[in-house]
Amino acid sequence: MVIAKVVTHLQLDIFRQWLSLQFEGLFEILPLLTLSRVQYTVVSHPLQSLHFLSTIVDYTSNVHSLFFYYDVL
Repeated sequence: MVIAKVVTHLQLDIFRQWLSLQFEGLFEILPLLTLSRVQYTVVSHPLQSLHFLSTIVDYTSNVHSLFFYYDVL
């Protein structure tokens, strides 16, 4: 299992739609509102781990989001 914390300006429905296209729903999103941005804790399944991390890193770079950290459980 991979847990990534992502901070972005995107709304949850847009972020969820993007992840759905990338991972076909093999994830969970736990939103946490912050002052000016939205922080999402994204949980991915083991088989998606490497692709998940590389895609999240690419995504956060492209939309100027902040990739907090990830844990592989």
